[in-house]
Amino acid sequence: MRDLNNLSVLDQLRQAPIVFLLLVSSFIGTGIVEWMPSIIHYLTIQDFLSTANINSFDSITISINAGEVWRLVTPIFLHFSIFHLIFNSLLLWILGQKIEYSIGSLYFFMSVFFISIISNLSQYLLAKSVLFGGLSGLVYGLLGFIWISYKFSREPIMLIPQGLFGFMLVWLFLGISGIVEIILGIQVANAAHTTGLISGMILGCLNGYRFFK
Repeated sequence: MRDLNNLSVLDQLRQAPIVFLLLVSSFIGTGIVEWMPSIIHYLTIQDFLSTANINSFDSITISINAGEVWRLVTPIFLHFSIFHLIFNSLLLWILGQKIEYSIGSLYFFMSVFFISIISNLSQYLLAKSVLFGGLSGLVYGLLGFIWISYKFSREPIMLIPQGLFGFMLVWLFLGISGIVEIILGIQVANAAHTTGLISGMILGCLNGYRFFK
């Protein structure tokens, strides 16, 4: 297996088409938030009608029964600031291409769906959030996947800088503690981050066991 660092950017994109698709979709989703807010409700986990600054939300059950199952995934593409988008995109690029290159695009695609659905539903059901978005839950899932997979396989490609790993865990705990919201005045999707990490660790275990067959 070739070292990703020795590949050109174009070759890296070819090796990680799902990561590239996720990045493009996230930029489009952020553009919708910024310039076409009237259609955001098609991508949120719950449909809603906004009139006179009052949001009226439909039940998620109504939306799912109507066949709008994409709502379980599409909140990951909605970012409410450019900084949020860039930060998550960089992490997705660093972590995602390692995993996709290692396990293949099909399994990576399935993993993305699993982590996204778990993290989005958790944020909705546990935190009672209805308007949220971002790749953060998925990114934490990818972190968990790499963390556990490396413990099983010791594949060099699954090795990430300890500083990055430590930073993301510290950020997770700061978010859960409420310090981030108090100091920076931003709401953090803690349920999505936590369950994303756990779901990624579960997938990492499943991936790790294949090295013992």
